[in-house]
Amino acid sequence: MTKLPKKVQEAIAAYKEVAGNAGKLSVEHRSQAEETAKEIDRVQAELDSATDAALEDPSEANLEREAALQRKLIELQFVKNASEERSTRAFGRSSHRLAALADAAINAGREAALEHFRKHFDEKLRAVEDAKYQYLKALVDLNTLKGEAYGIYETAVTETNPNRAEQLARPHFTELTLFYRGGNRQLHGISENEIIKAYKYGKIENTSVADGRETH
Repeated sequence: MTKLPKKVQEAIAAYKEVAGNAGKLSVEHRSQAEETAKEIDRVQAELDSATDAALEDPSEANLEREAALQRKLIELQFVKNASEERSTRAFGRSSHRLAALADAAINAGREAALEHFRKHFDEKLRAVEDAKYQYLKALVDLNTLKGEAYGIYETAVTETNPNRAEQLARPHFTELTLFYRGGNRQLHGISENEIIKAYKYGKIENTSVADGRETH
């Protein structure tokens, strides 16, 4: 993966720092709310027992204990609600800043991406052009080789007795099957499908190159 430019790294880091702090505060307040919820359950159980006791014996002590637990339960509910509200607001309070920081990082990434592409595009394009020329030139060289080889035979025939050549085997030169695949490796021809896979998807099939070549 291409190393990110410093400007992009800094923009991402600034976003993550604010997001991390907001998330940390949110978790802390949520944790407080959860602890208070446990306390509410405990007090509710005590209140249920106190209510049963007051039903059996409505003494001043029992009634006062029941009322005290009711007040405590209400107070704890307020505390829990406040913690939950703080948890929500802890992240929400930073939402506008986070949106701005995200936009800044994405815009920086877009600018850096365009700069990187423009910087190397001509170089890569020239590499493709050079490779195409070398490929076609290699095919021309093969054609030349075949012509040279046949010239050797033709000279032998014309310099002796052409009539005898009709009675003898002519040289057979291997022909490349540049467009046939048949499920096997095609090492010398290039199909439109191979070009699309390489250019559009960054993929080289292992059946397109010799064994041991690096593929993607």
